[in-house]
Amino acid sequence: MIPYAQISASIAAKTIDWSEIHRRLERAQAALEQAAIPTPDERRKILRARAKVLARELKTDGSEQARLEALEFVVAYEKYAIESSYVREVYPLKELTPLPGTPAFVLGVINVRGQIVSVIDPKRFFDLPEKGLTDLNKVILISDG
Repeated sequence: MIPYAQISASIAAKTIDWSEIHRRLERAQAALEQAAIPTPDERRKILRARAKVLARELKTDGSEQARLEALEFVVAYEKYAIESSYVREVYPLKELTPLPGTPAFVLGVINVRGQIVSVIDPKRFFDLPEKGLTDLNKVILISDG
C-alpha cells in the first residue's frame, strides 16, 4: 500500500497546464475547419461536376406522360385526393374502439389483421361540418413507405 503523502506529492508534481491544452484544442479546431473548406481548384471541380449533372438532357421517347395515381375521397361534401404511393389500403370502418382522454379528432382504434391502428377524423381535425358515421365510411390506411 502506498502512503497518502507519496500519492499527494506525485499528484502535485504533475500539474496540468490548462493554457497549453486550450491552445492545442484551438489549433485542432482550426485544422478541422481548414480541412472542411475546399481549395479554389477543388471548388471549381465540384461545381463543374454539378453543372454536368444538371445540364444533361432527360431521355424520354415522348410517349410517356407524367402521371400521378391518386385515391380520391370525400370529406364534408368536398373531394380530396392522396397520392396512391402513400395509401397502404382502404379498410371498412368496423369495430371502432373509442379511446378516453384523447383529442376530439382521434375517433379511436381498430384492429387490422392483428395490428392496432389509430383512426383520425379529418372533419374534426380541420374543424369541418360533421356528417356522422355510416356503414359506408372507410378508413384509409396511410404509410410513408
